[in-house]
Parts: sequence; C-alpha cells; structure tokens
Amino acid sequence: MKQRPLEHSDQVSDSGLRLIRAILSFIFFRLTIVNKLGLGEMGNKKSNKTQVKDKEMKTCNFVKARHILCEKQGKIMQVWNIIDTEYLQLDKNIPPTKFGELAMQYSECSSAKKGGDLGWFPRGKMEPTFQSVAFSTPQGKVSQPFKGANGWHIILVEGRRA
Repeated sequence: MKQRPLEHSDQVSDSGLRLIRAILSFIFFRLTIVNKLGLGEMGNKKSNKTQVKDKEMKTCNFVKARHILCEKQGKIMQVWNIIDTEYLQLDKNIPPTKFGELAMQYSECSSAKKGGDLGWFPRGKMEPTFQSVAFSTPQGKVSQPFKGANGWHIILVEGRRA
C-alpha cells in the first residue's frame, strides 16, 4: 500500500493539519529565539561561566591531541571500558601518560609508537569527523568513541589555543 502525505490522508482533518503546522511553527520559533538570545533550558540566561566556555571552544584554531585508532568497534570499546571504569566513573581525567600507554597497546595508527600523540594541528588538517570531535572536546577530556573515515577513535585533548 502506497503511503500518502498527511495533507491527503483521510485520517487527518483540516483542523488537525492546522494544529500540527501551528505546533511546528511554535517549536521552530522557540528554538530560533532561544539560540539567538543565548538562553538555556527553561528560557534561563546561560551563566557567564558557560558563555566563556562556549566562546573558548569556538575561537580555538589549534588543538594538541592524542588518539587511539582501531579498525573494529569491539576493540575501541575495550579501551573505552578501561577509561570509563578507571577514570570517568570516578570523575577523574585520564592522565596523558596513561592514555599514551593505552594507545601504544591498542591503537592501530602509526602514532601509537608515540603514545597516540598527534601534536598541535590546525583546523582543516584532519578529516571532518575527527576535526569536529577534536575541536569540540574540552581540554583535558576524552571524547567518546566515534567512527571516522579511518576507523574508530577516542581522542584526548591536551591543549587548545587560538
């Protein structure tokens, strides 16, 4: 049976369609206003601390990072479970030396010999997915595992600068 758009459905009346359109318009309007005014949840103004953090994240042009690259998702999840259990669940940052040890043990990238150290790199140097995650991860934090063009990654951001 071929699906018909809502406008041609016998199950939706004209008043139902008007209501759906009104709701969607309100949601779009609300999201637009919230974003333009810098409002957070429940319409509250974001704190200065959050605004400063947002500004720092946007103006960063260079990132110093380490990463672990694995072809298989199962292998990267083994690494993630170690990081999560030993550090993140205890509200601790993983030290770069420990991350480097994990990179040497698990990473399938040539940077594994250097503990996954990629050094400083500018925007535009890495593939788009990797770059997006690297530049949106705060300094001292690790990204969650993600699929990039070359396989599965976890990134540790060691530094950020303009």
